[in-house]
Amino acid sequence: MSELFSNAQIVSDDGRNFKFRFEPPSSGTLSLFSSRSSNGSQPLSSSTAVKSSFGFSLFVFLAASTSPYDSTAVHDQYGRTVGRKSNLELGVCIFWGNAASMPSVLEGKNVTVSGTLGYAWSMSTGYNNGGQRIGTHSFMMDAVATRSGICAVTPLNNVASSIDNTVSSVSLEFAITLTPTDPPASCIDQTLVVPHSLGFIAFLNDPALCDCAFLTKDAPAPLYASRMMLARSSPFFRTMFSGDWAESANSKDPIKFTSWHAPAVALTFIHIYSGWLPGTPLPKGARKRVRSFACDPDTLEYPTWRNMFELAQMLELKALTLAINRQLVASLEAQFQDLKATKATYGVRDEDFESDDEVDGGLDKTLAAA
Repeated sequence: MSELFSNAQIVSDDGRNFKFRFEPPSSGTLSLFSSRSSNGSQPLSSSTAVKSSFGFSLFVFLAASTSPYDSTAVHDQYGRTVGRKSNLELGVCIFWGNAASMPSVLEGKNVTVSGTLGYAWSMSTGYNNGGQRIGTHSFMMDAVATRSGICAVTPLNNVASSIDNTVSSVSLEFAITLTPTDPPASCIDQTLVVPHSLGFIAFLNDPALCDCAFLTKDAPAPLYASRMMLARSSPFFRTMFSGDWAESANSKDPIKFTSWHAPAVALTFIHIYSGWLPGTPLPKGARKRVRSFACDPDTLEYPTWRNMFELAQMLELKALTLAINRQLVASLEAQFQDLKATKATYGVRDEDFESDDEVDGGLDKTLAAA
């Protein structure tokens, strides 16, 4: 087995990039396949274990993933075979012993391994030397964490070598790049959320200042709003007011939103005008709208929250959708706790349950009497 060793270890100033260079101990040729098996198909790994100065160790291997008989010929311009092409696997393992001793430099990081494999190989027709050729293969792979290390393997296909499957002057350079693990992406564009400090909520449901109205389910009156405010926050409304929909015309008739409960629509519009989210205090100036449409968040029941959740999804209001989802989860948890605390038996008495022994005993007595 041929050994690679590291002759360079470099870390960037920001501590996010670690560069390593591996080479064989001599400039001799390296066979891609061992001759230990009878058919010569046993792959040969070039490997090393290197303890870095960054709190982790490295194991690098380069091995053929196919047998010599599966390699393909490389031909020159005259059609003569001058070399072979094989498929290899390059692997990098970063390890530190056990899960409790992960180096701090790796904690909470995503790991990407990238680099280049360089080597030389001799062209030959079997009768004369056709000179040396240089081969390079670039690679990039995301590392997968395990309990005590990180492993990454990538294929290197069609690696050219001499007729006898040998290469020389092998050089392996690779970099380990660390990036902080991102929290789950919510994909919320905060520029679409209106700060309540702007006071736009005062203009909601003012017929003198609004240019559209919505007729909702069980509403005592239409809800008035501004097309500009709605289109600014919601792609749905943007399409509605600028597209070919009937509602985009300058009609005096209210837009029918009769599938949505009045409290759900009113609170959704309060969010659009002020950035309010469930679980936070209502903005100043919202109480009048809350009274008009009976949409006090503290008194809403689960079906209304669910209706509002579906409305927020349709309007593509992502921040509101996430906040309502948390509200729904909290509501279900509260119901579960109430149900758990009740421990009702629904009138079933303990004496109504018999043990298997009592049933079997009664059956034995019945059979004996028979």
